[in-house]
Amino acid sequence: MKYGGKLLNIFLFIVSVGYVLIGLNFSRTPRTFPLLVGFPMIVLTGLQTLIDFFPNISKKYSDLGTFDAEMISGRTKGQKTENNPDQYQKELEIFLWLAVAVALILLLGILFGLPLFIFIYLKYRYVQGWKVSLSLPLGALAAMYIIFTKVLTISLYKGIFFRG
Repeated sequence: MKYGGKLLNIFLFIVSVGYVLIGLNFSRTPRTFPLLVGFPMIVLTGLQTLIDFFPNISKKYSDLGTFDAEMISGRTKGQKTENNPDQYQKELEIFLWLAVAVALILLLGILFGLPLFIFIYLKYRYVQGWKVSLSLPLGALAAMYIIFTKVLTISLYKGIFFRG
């Protein structure tokens, strides 16, 4: 897929602009987080999109070095990789776990969906014992509740089931 990276960057740019526009509709305190995350996302995805479509921009700064997927995987620049079916299966599994996380957050909200996802992920993906599988999500739930609800007084997304 030759244009996959470019399309992904354009999509992320549009999502980040939408994220900021939605955040601007919130009152003063709840808008802080979308703006703190959204504006850097707009700048970074916009810059990456410009670099994708105008490679001369990146050539100007190429002497600064890069940190990309090729460096992480240990490949040299431009080295071809063979198609590995196990790699595709791993990527599919990651996307499925991500879909489960998004579905749980949409249905149950951030406060309950995220800890439930952490529990399911630890219990069934990493086959952890009950002690670890329960303590980490409960700790995350307590931390989210204290930080966002009590300290910052931000109302987190409640999910489809708990709205009302």
